[in-house]
Amino acid sequence: MLTRSEFNEVQQIIMSAWHTGDLDGAFAAIEAVLKDGTGEMKGQCLFYRGMIRQAEGALENAKEDWLQAHHYSAGGTFLRYELERSLGEVCEETHAPQEAQGWYLAALQSCSTGDEFSGNRTLSAYLRLCGGIVSPEDHALVASVVEKSLRVLQLPGVPDVADLDGSVASLTSRFNEMIAEASAYR
Repeated sequence: MLTRSEFNEVQQIIMSAWHTGDLDGAFAAIEAVLKDGTGEMKGQCLFYRGMIRQAEGALENAKEDWLQAHHYSAGGTFLRYELERSLGEVCEETHAPQEAQGWYLAALQSCSTGDEFSGNRTLSAYLRLCGGIVSPEDHALVASVVEKSLRVLQLPGVPDVADLDGSVASLTSRFNEMIAEASAYR
C-alpha cells in the first residue's frame, strides 16, 4: 500500500510526465497507483488518466476512467464534484445532452452538500443546457449552489431566486473579474 508521501511523489511524476509529453511514463505511474494505492488514490489517478485521454481526444476512454473513478470517490468531495462535472462535459462533447444534464445535476448536488468549493462552472454548463430555465424540482438545488459559490468565492450578494440565470451570469462575471485581477498582479 502506498503511503501519502509516496502518492504525492507519484502525482508529481504523473504531472511532469504528462506536461512533457511522456504519456507512457504518466500511464505507468498511474498503473502503479492502481495496483498499490488506496481507493482515494486510485480515484485521483483515474481522474488524471481521464484528463490525459480527454486532452488526446479519446473521449470514450476518458469517460470510462471517470466512471470508474467515481466509484472510488467519496461523496461531497471536490474530486467527486470534478468527476461529475467532467462526465457532464464529455457527454456534451459526445452529443448526449440528457446524460450531460444528469451529471451536471449530480455535480451540483455534490457541491451543495459537500465540502467548501464553488460550483460556478457547473452552474453555467447546466443553465446553458437547459436554456436558462431551471425546472421547479431543481430550483432549490441551483439556488443553494449559487449561494454557496458566492460565499466560497467571498463575493457579496445573495442569489435572486426569481432570476437564477441572471444570478449565475453575475456570479460568473464576478469570478472572471477576480481571475483577471489576480492575473494582473503576476
